[in-house]
Amino acid sequence: MESKNKIPNPFRDLSKVSLFEEIEKWLFNKIASISFDASVKSAFLLPIKKIKLFSSLYSSKIFELKKVYLQIKNAHPFYVGACEFLYEGGFGCLINDLEKILQSERKIRILARNYIKAIIKEKTKSNIFLKQFLGRAMYVIRKNSYTMHKLREAHKKLNELPDIEPNVFKVAVVGAPFVGKSSLVANLTGKKLEIGKYPFTTKRINIGRISNEKFEIVVYDTPGILDRPLEKGSVYEKKAYLILKYLADFVVFLIDPTESAGYSLVYQNRILSSIKKTMPTMPILVVETHADLLQISDNRFCISNVTGFGLDDLKQELIKIAEQWYYEKFSHGPSKPQLGHL
Repeated sequence: MESKNKIPNPFRDLSKVSLFEEIEKWLFNKIASISFDASVKSAFLLPIKKIKLFSSLYSSKIFELKKVYLQIKNAHPFYVGACEFLYEGGFGCLINDLEKILQSERKIRILARNYIKAIIKEKTKSNIFLKQFLGRAMYVIRKNSYTMHKLREAHKKLNELPDIEPNVFKVAVVGAPFVGKSSLVANLTGKKLEIGKYPFTTKRINIGRISNEKFEIVVYDTPGILDRPLEKGSVYEKKAYLILKYLADFVVFLIDPTESAGYSLVYQNRILSSIKKTMPTMPILVVETHADLLQISDNRFCISNVTGFGLDDLKQELIKIAEQWYYEKFSHGPSKPQLGHL
């Protein structure tokens, strides 16, 4: 079941940014395909035709990019925030870089108009003017070569960001590194995720889904969070906090009571306290993992990703909370979810 009201990732179409070498080859192949028509006595018309085609083709390429630019310029705050640390120079720099490329289209149109006037005025120099136009036009495009490459490289990272589904209940599974977040999301949703044997395996935001005949729950598998100020956090930690700040409706905070991941209970609880302090209105369900090895709490959900202990109960609890969320969102005013086992 897919949401019909998705906010798509605006960076996905950054793949439409062409590299200089690609544009050069494409443009010259196109204008080289125009041959001289022997029936036309005015030979100067061929250079004019090539200049017009070059300008028209480049304008069409930039027109596609302008649509991408407008999508990104009006991006949701989640994408703006992600861009601040995923793009060199931040979101403002990305906008400026796109504008540099867009501005090149106007420069080439002006060049084309001026050289066509020059050819009409001095027809015998038509081929000379054509060569001059091509040289100057390619120089304008080449000046943005580094920027084009930078945008294409950034697309690889920015493209990984998820679409936003405002009308779907969204749960973020968070906690310290290597406490079993990916395994929990995989067990709850049935989605196969890359689960490593060392901390910080999860570097992107993975998504699983819990569905029934009434509604759907999106479950985010987030990168591990450490107990430190956000500005000192890794790119991956910042991704997790962005999910919490802009996307998540509910948080499952996973604690490893065995401390086998190398993080003490005191340390893990400091992370939990930090999240509560940063997002005081966010509903949080604390869940202890590795219940097959150790259980220290009687008033929290305890689960085991190995034996499956407690997973069905946790899943049913999330479905119950989601059902209340959907009822409030589409029928009545908001109220806090009624949580058990906090």
